[in-house]
Amino acid sequence: VFVTGVLTQWVMAPAQMDVEFLQMFTVLRALRLIRLARAVRLIPSFKEMWLLLRGLTDSLRTLFWTMVIIFCVLYVFAIAATEMIGKHESFQEDEAVQLLFGDLL
Repeated sequence: VFVTGVLTQWVMAPAQMDVEFLQMFTVLRALRLIRLARAVRLIPSFKEMWLLLRGLTDSLRTLFWTMVIIFCVLYVFAIAATEMIGKHESFQEDEAVQLLFGDLL
């Protein structure tokens, strides 16, 4: 964990050193976690945890589309707020408001 995480991100990357060769170890660490998860699955006391994880993975499609709808609604209301606040006559001379809400770009 230290060599592939902390050392590469906090020490080597700011020092402009090549960290590409160490990032390969991150993939190996993920594979090791998968092997550990397979071993834990066989232990009977973790049955409830696996039921919860299976339920979560089965609902990923629904969660994805829920996030898409939330993003779209948030985007529409952000545009509406930008138009209403930025174009309001009482905020025309306020530089901070015009910087944040003046236009959509």
